[in-house]
Amino acid sequence: MNRSNIKIIFTDLDWTLFDHNKLAFKESGLLALQKARENGVKVIICTARCYSSMQRVDAVNVIPNDGYICSGGGLAYASGHYIYRHHLDNDLVLKLIEEFKERNQVCQFISYNDAFLNKEEDAISKIYYDNWLECRPKPRPYNNEEITSILVFCREGEEEYLKNYPVHVYRFFEYGIDITNVPFVKSEGVKAVLDYYGFSKDEAAAFGDDIADIDMFNEVKYGVAMGNGKQELKDKAYMVTDDIDDDGLYKALERLEVI
Repeated sequence: MNRSNIKIIFTDLDWTLFDHNKLAFKESGLLALQKARENGVKVIICTARCYSSMQRVDAVNVIPNDGYICSGGGLAYASGHYIYRHHLDNDLVLKLIEEFKERNQVCQFISYNDAFLNKEEDAISKIYYDNWLECRPKPRPYNNEEITSILVFCREGEEEYLKNYPVHVYRFFEYGIDITNVPFVKSEGVKAVLDYYGFSKDEAAAFGDDIADIDMFNEVKYGVAMGNGKQELKDKAYMVTDDIDDDGLYKALERLEVI
């Protein structure tokens, strides 16, 4: 029985539910979310991964959920339809494709449910795909679909030319940057989902482990940091629970009296 006032839970994926040491989801975390849903609580996945990357670990099928926020807040989906989604202007995408071709840069194009490369992997992009548990898309032509973001594989400083384009550039990796039409933050997705369901901040909880989850915590009353999480997030949390290895998510939902 849900004895709390919590009506919705937002949960990060990597190192909150998915253990990269074991390359598997934490069973106790999945069970806790299933129990929460049985008690009438909505569950929304909230991840920096794009949808095709979520598919890489079968997240939508494995995690009990009512929807997801992905691409770090670039897209929100709940109750069977999109609440909102951002994408780059098609004409801009075509111009960037020509620019990347001239510069011989490998890029990953991300749409709402797919990803593809503009050319075969090179040494830099291989570093990314060999070290991150991500989808490994194949090269194919752009088919005028709506592109939510573009991952450009380049060394620091090689992206200066992008200042000439109306895009937001975010370097998240030594050899990789994300291009989006606006900054993507998890808080925008959380606010949109809360508005959609008519829930208040005081009726929402969130689980995370990294600095990007601070934005998510700012939009809920009950921000729960995993014991294995970053200290900056713990400093902003309503509660710090145990590590993912020690059933942190399950124990927190017990303490919050959701399960």
